[in-house]
Amino acid sequence: MTRRLTLALSACVLALAALASIAACGDDDAGSTNGGPATGTAQTSPSAASATVPASSAPANTSEPVLAAPASQYAILLTDVGTSAFITNIPATVELDAASYGATELFASAAEGEAQMKAWGYQGGYETAMWPEGREAAMLNGAFIINMEVHLFASIEGANSFYDYWLSKIQSAGVGQPTAAAIVGNESKAFKAVSGTIRNSKIAQAYHQIVFRRGSLVVVLQTIGAEPFMKVDTVVSLAGLVDRKALGELPAVIPTPTSNFTPASQRSPSPAATARP
Repeated sequence: MTRRLTLALSACVLALAALASIAACGDDDAGSTNGGPATGTAQTSPSAASATVPASSAPANTSEPVLAAPASQYAILLTDVGTSAFITNIPATVELDAASYGATELFASAAEGEAQMKAWGYQGGYETAMWPEGREAAMLNGAFIINMEVHLFASIEGANSFYDYWLSKIQSAGVGQPTAAAIVGNESKAFKAVSGTIRNSKIAQAYHQIVFRRGSLVVVLQTIGAEPFMKVDTVVSLAGLVDRKALGELPAVIPTPTSNFTPASQRSPSPAATARP
């Protein structure tokens, strides 16, 4: 199956008004549900997961650092959220460059996308996803999927331009509704959509997504879970983990390589947003 390289804009998403690609368009080996996206997350309830995220009691930090590569060191790891609760979606875990990310539905063409990413000073990115250990059964008890993109730029200006462009694409697509949430990083926006049901059930499926910028870093995080359990606070807490790594408040550890998966050469929708368990 083709690999998707952006959490927001697959053709399936635009057609079905969800925040991520739909399971029918996803990879056969990744997390999915009826009529919705998928890729990974924990076997704990959203509230329990949020409680495990170290919260900072300090005043909001307004610093805008130009961060060191690689982008992957700022991503959430299994050790951050519970190795007994989550499984990494290996096929949806990829290193990104200007060519691979430029060749996504975020841009009109692969050539235009690569040129624009280079113009913004793209230093590389990382995309990954996590499944709940119990897949759909766990999701019906409060577990959720995590999808994540981490993008690093050479300057704050480049990151800011990418952040603004990314948001403009989400908003113009009309997928998901803006939702009130605590600010993460220097600036952030959160969105919510309810679409489809958890596979093998009649329980509605909710998507919460946050996009934030901290200095030269832009991060996209998404949770997918049973609508009765899910709140925006969960994805905000997860984003806070990434932000604290960027600020040096938590260790920034480069993930151990799992495998070397190369994104498909043709343009396609997003990987991290659409795998099925």
